[in-house]
Amino acid sequence: MNPVEINQNDQHSIDHSNESIMQNSSVRQPIQSTIFADDERKYLEAGCLDYGEFNTNQSDDQANDKPIRSALLDEPLLLIDLDNSPKSQSGKYCYNDHKFHIEINDEEKQNEFGLKMLLKKSIEFKVNNKLFTIDVNNLTSGQNLGVGKYGFVQKVNIEQNGGIDIAVKRIQLRTEPEYAAVIHTELKMAKEILNSNRYPYLLDYYGLIIDTDNSELCICMQLMDSTMKSFYETMHLYNEIMPNNLDLFISRLIHNVITALEFLAKKNYFHRDIKPENILINNHGVFKLSDYGICCSKDDINSNKYRLMGTIHYLSPEILETPPHICSVQSELWALGITLIEIVNGQHPYISSNSLDQCIKINNYNPTISNKIISKEIEDFILSLLKRNVQDRPISYDEILNMLFIKRIPNEPTINELNFIKSVIEIIQELAIEVKE
Repeated sequence: MNPVEINQNDQHSIDHSNESIMQNSSVRQPIQSTIFADDERKYLEAGCLDYGEFNTNQSDDQANDKPIRSALLDEPLLLIDLDNSPKSQSGKYCYNDHKFHIEINDEEKQNEFGLKMLLKKSIEFKVNNKLFTIDVNNLTSGQNLGVGKYGFVQKVNIEQNGGIDIAVKRIQLRTEPEYAAVIHTELKMAKEILNSNRYPYLLDYYGLIIDTDNSELCICMQLMDSTMKSFYETMHLYNEIMPNNLDLFISRLIHNVITALEFLAKKNYFHRDIKPENILINNHGVFKLSDYGICCSKDDINSNKYRLMGTIHYLSPEILETPPHICSVQSELWALGITLIEIVNGQHPYISSNSLDQCIKINNYNPTISNKIISKEIEDFILSLLKRNVQDRPISYDEILNMLFIKRIPNEPTINELNFIKSVIEIIQELAIEVKE
């Protein structure tokens, strides 16, 4: 797998522009789409910030910028201390003979979700009042939806009770601190979401299964119809299906994503990887934020081992300074602003296949929206997310949710919205079938 595409493990439903060759030869290889030009994919092939570490208590003169420079040069920096050793007596991150023992390393004691639920080989869950029971044998085959650095996602059909399609993210159970940290975070976020009774704009988690034969953690979750990456590419490629004005569509996307971010903030988390690939959409006109593998708690931010992570193309200028600023609501909003411009214009505003050049482009970026398919009101809002001065961006998610254009959104998608969304998703699915054949 491409070592710089570090955070694309969640659903990439029919997102063939992002697929890479899977290292597990026993799994059917994803097929790459040929409908989009290679230069439109360049930013997917460029650098992402990998695991680096710096001390947030250092002065400017003392700060060591080696981690960020190494990250931008794609040099591995794995300085994460997770209980010091895989062989520690506490039992954290111990791998032996297909047995993987994980604890949630926080203030609470070894908890039921972190250990007992993880070790299950089968789970039960309800969807629309229908009960489904699945075990690892139900997950042996499925359509590949996407591949990332830490694993891959498959579409799996469960035949009970009339049948249901789910997404299954498989993460390798490996002892390297990098993998252990991602699993640790995935478990904590799954716990938060499960305990919140399926928050409407985050993916529903159905449960976790251990596949001991393949040494994988299987995260069973809700299947959506497309990523916004695939959606906007198709929308612009077939512009005859695009309405003259996308205000309502974009406003609803903003509302759903900001509401999801507000939920995470109330749980004291930052997402840190907002981009079109991590915003999913379904035929019902609902947008959901996905991929929580590098979420960061506010407590972690204030520790001496805060790690700079994310996809470089969506990082705000202050994050790339030396020393880097810590993540914040405003850095999340910058990433959303770049995502929205990408969706509206049909391409990322500063594509580069070189990480250092990407940093220069971020620092010199002058935001503009070339495609006039949104109103001046929505355009001004998007540009407000991309103000160079952090203090000039909105100060909170609540401020955005109380803006007039958000409050005007109908509670349910209109017929015109749904017809547009369904027509784009239908094309995506048809193209996927053609590529498969």
